[in-house]
Amino acid sequence: MRRFVENDGKLIRYQVFDCQTRPRGCADDALFLSYRRYYMLHDLMKNSVEMKLCQEEGDPEYPWNLTFCLYDRWYDAEEEDVEYDPVDMCFKTEEGRTKFEAYVKDSAVCSDVDVCLTAKHYDRRLFDLCCMLPQTWITNRDNAWQLAGFFHRRPHVNLDLMRLTYVCVLAERRDAYFDLGVALKAFNDRKNPKWHPKLTEGVIKQIVGGSNPDGYRKWADRCESHGGCVDDIADVKDLDNPKKLKAAMLEALLDELEKLPATLIREDNEHSVDSLAEARTWESLETLAYAIKSSYAHVSNRGTPYHLKKYVEIVRFGGRDSVRTVGFERASTRSKKTGESDTIYRVAFKDKEVVISLHDILKACKAGIMYYNADVLPYSPKVKPDMGKTFNLFSDYQHVYSPDHVIDTKLVNMWVDHIKNIICNGDPVASEYLFNWFAHILQLPYIKTQTIPLIKSRQGAGKNFIFNVFSRYVLTPNMASVINDMERATGRFNALNLGKTVILLDEAMDSGNRRMAQIMKNLSTEEKSLIERKGQKSFLASNFINYIVATNNDFSSVIEESDRRYVAMGASDKVCPMMPGAKEYWDRIHDPLLTKEAGLHIFYWLLQRDLSGFDRRQIPTTKYKRELKVKQSNHAVRYLLHRREWWLEWAAWADPSTSVKGEQLFGSMLNKLGFTLNKGDKISGRTIKRRTFSVALIELHLEPYIIFDETDNEAD
Repeated sequence: MRRFVENDGKLIRYQVFDCQTRPRGCADDALFLSYRRYYMLHDLMKNSVEMKLCQEEGDPEYPWNLTFCLYDRWYDAEEEDVEYDPVDMCFKTEEGRTKFEAYVKDSAVCSDVDVCLTAKHYDRRLFDLCCMLPQTWITNRDNAWQLAGFFHRRPHVNLDLMRLTYVCVLAERRDAYFDLGVALKAFNDRKNPKWHPKLTEGVIKQIVGGSNPDGYRKWADRCESHGGCVDDIADVKDLDNPKKLKAAMLEALLDELEKLPATLIREDNEHSVDSLAEARTWESLETLAYAIKSSYAHVSNRGTPYHLKKYVEIVRFGGRDSVRTVGFERASTRSKKTGESDTIYRVAFKDKEVVISLHDILKACKAGIMYYNADVLPYSPKVKPDMGKTFNLFSDYQHVYSPDHVIDTKLVNMWVDHIKNIICNGDPVASEYLFNWFAHILQLPYIKTQTIPLIKSRQGAGKNFIFNVFSRYVLTPNMASVINDMERATGRFNALNLGKTVILLDEAMDSGNRRMAQIMKNLSTEEKSLIERKGQKSFLASNFINYIVATNNDFSSVIEESDRRYVAMGASDKVCPMMPGAKEYWDRIHDPLLTKEAGLHIFYWLLQRDLSGFDRRQIPTTKYKRELKVKQSNHAVRYLLHRREWWLEWAAWADPSTSVKGEQLFGSMLNKLGFTLNKGDKISGRTIKRRTFSVALIELHLEPYIIFDETDNEAD
């Protein structure tokens, strides 16, 4: 212990030092002191004395004797053998006495503020929070009184520590305008009516969060994640203390996490949630941080946080090529609902071993793996995604783009020819549109096609075959799915569709359900959809799903005269089972195309396709689509089409035009179709209105319904 004196020799303060060892035989309830400086505050001293320091006059070595009095028990020890713990003190002396005496008070005293600020001898969590209060707020006199009441009312804490924290906050923020006496008076006046009982920690957090959101977020990540601020490693003096050792390890681990790139979790490396669940020991913080950053993401989600866990899965398709995929699963951050609390690690740190659960690590170090939200953000294979504070749920492609790749045209032509000759039945316009439709999904996945190819054929024509090649080996299995129940696409609990690029509706549509057809139209155009999981709150997410329909039946209900969504194609049945040459055809193309090699070459062929002249809304009107429109049409349209067929069949001797009297035939329907009533001849003094029909008029007004073939030209 040292003493400080003025020029006239008057004692003004002492400096007390920590000792490293605890004295033997020391009573458990003995009072200990920590490293601090203390001002003499004569006006705050009272008559009662809890402890007295004495020094014999003239002793140059200052052999201080300490006398403790706690709970009516006394203990004497030499100062050099005593270890000190925190307590607020104040000293005073009297000149001319043979002994210098120091009196300790436990209520109305305060330490040297400058020293306490430097040594951080206060409640660091509350100090850091209150120091972020706006300057205009904290310099207001009434607010300062309210803040004093807030600290004084803190439950189950040391009142002296709260007093010191309050004083340090004012000293830090008010600087030259700080007055220690006024601050102490504000705190010690327990009956002051200016204390606002509604100023709570929650109110302070709201004020700080509104004025300094970035600072508040960092404070919450550091101080709220594990129940209090973690001391800096340099400040931790006693790593033998398990709590301090664990806190230091977590702080160091957080630093390691922040050094690693955010894209690490999207990489297909050796780490995932499964590998972390198997691990038990970690030789260094670097390897642990790398594994956690590769496997976990913490999404704050506007106050409703959750974890995203990376999993690696080998998707197998019978005996064919398997595909390794990387996906992300949403999970609760609560320990009771996850397996992280049961995963216990032994981590090497500072030549010691820290035993800690994975749940505690994720809770304390969430700032190193944090994102504000998560969404589906598609990107082209030619670019690398940018990882900001929004976690991208869009899956990576299984093929890495290289501009120097050489395409195997033989493999690609197998897929191309099947679409041209079988799926589109030789229609060049429809096949070109379908090629561009697939290429658009690959090159511009962030723009929906807003159209739905509808392929109808007999069983075995290969409708699903072209989709399987595209979804399994051109994209990746995580980007696509097959739905056999329309409820999975249009109903609740649709979380499995999140992040998909293309979905095949395989016999899922009901030809008589108009409501489902209307919902499908909305899904094909809307770029946001409501995602709902069982037992969880629903949320909005970006929707870039493109749909394709495969069926063996006619869906006349989904095709209307003004339809702008469906690209209807009637596939050829010449390679269906039992057809001549069908077996040889499938033996030649089936196995070679269902491989990763074929998918790679089709991948590059679609990426190199020029889409500058492609208008995805300009859908072709195929023969099959006209047939579906006719089935969906009203009686007037069918009547007129029948008349046209009759005229064409009997063109050699039939009159190509005729008229129908009055309203005797589908009046309102014909008006809508453009066949209006016209004034005719007078009969018996009355003007008769007639509707005129002809082959030319029918073909003009009903062009979307008419299926032209070679016999039409011969009749004309």
